[in-house]
Amino acid sequence: MPPRKRRQKARFGHTRQLPSGRWQASYLDPRGTLTPRGNRVRITSPLTFVDERDAHLWLAAVEREISHGTWRHPDEVAAEASASAAQGEPFGSYVERWLLERRTSQGKPLAPSTVQSHERALRLMVYPTFKDVPVGAITPDQVRTWYAGLGAGRSAMRARAYSILRAACTTAVEDGLLLANPCTIRGAGNTAGVSKLRPASLDELEAILGAMPSELRLSVVLATWCALRSGEVRELRRGDIEVTRDDDGTPTAALVRVTRGVTTVHGKFVIGDPKSSAGKRDVTVPPHVVADVVEHLEKHTGKGKDALLFPAPTHGGSLAHSSLHKAWDRARKAAERPDLRFHDLRHTGLTFAAQAGATTRELMERGGHSNPRIALMYQHSTTERQEFIARRLSELAAGEDSAASE
Repeated sequence: MPPRKRRQKARFGHTRQLPSGRWQASYLDPRGTLTPRGNRVRITSPLTFVDERDAHLWLAAVEREISHGTWRHPDEVAAEASASAAQGEPFGSYVERWLLERRTSQGKPLAPSTVQSHERALRLMVYPTFKDVPVGAITPDQVRTWYAGLGAGRSAMRARAYSILRAACTTAVEDGLLLANPCTIRGAGNTAGVSKLRPASLDELEAILGAMPSELRLSVVLATWCALRSGEVRELRRGDIEVTRDDDGTPTAALVRVTRGVTTVHGKFVIGDPKSSAGKRDVTVPPHVVADVVEHLEKHTGKGKDALLFPAPTHGGSLAHSSLHKAWDRARKAAERPDLRFHDLRHTGLTFAAQAGATTRELMERGGHSNPRIALMYQHSTTERQEFIARRLSELAAGEDSAASE
């Protein structure tokens, strides 16, 4: 962080940089109020600013109010807002409308599965405290008390709940219902590193594959070696797989075209775009599993291009995640990895790709990520890789020693 700047005198008022790096503005009370020591009372901005320019703009607005005779003390404004908030709309009804109106960065409505997961986090963690509290009456102290009361368990759900509350309050500030966002706990909504995943080893993958039913074995292969999500795997159809063969018909390569995913919302299957805007992608199948893809197409997939690779055994339609999970649960226990989620196979595959030398951009393309930070989350070092690096360092040192002695 650059050295903190001292207080800077503006044309009107002063600005200063806080230890956090943000800026605060202040000015002398225009009413001439004095401190007990006889100095003019200084009024500070209720909010801090990202850069000094914003602080100066705020001071300029205050100066105009004073010159036009419309200035009011911030304490009076806050008191009025608090009194109004006490009679305002409850957070529960406000956030329900907020979810319906919220849009992604591409201007699209939230995916049904995203809305459902948000509703679950709200119902389990946010509503018990804030559902009936007027939006404008939510304070930083209430948020801190609520967050501390959530405990240390279910860290991913806790981070999600905090992020939803903070985002809704940000909109409430824009709507004029709050003077400032009461969610000020640094890092509370950060899901990066919430839980450190341990990728599956090659031996564990082999054990899992041996315990999976033959008709579902390829789901593990694709989730791992092509880094596909469960919903992407379960929506794959024959037409999404492109197999390249040589002159005598022997398969030499395969490509998976990811264009859709399936989710379950309120008990109904919903087929739509992949999770992220970058989710539509072509994924090259590693050569060592091309034969597995071809074998599955021949033995377990219908002839039409719309035939699902993993149809439900009862009705032939989309396979529910719960059905896949039953087989997966038995397989992971057989491999003595009861902690391993099906989604962690994707993490495993992207970790393998990183170890194979894939760049961040290549990981983003393979995993269908639009944010480099998300791709970097998958670049964890495994214990085996650390041991390999340590051995190579020792070999290097030994080689230098022998070279020096000759």
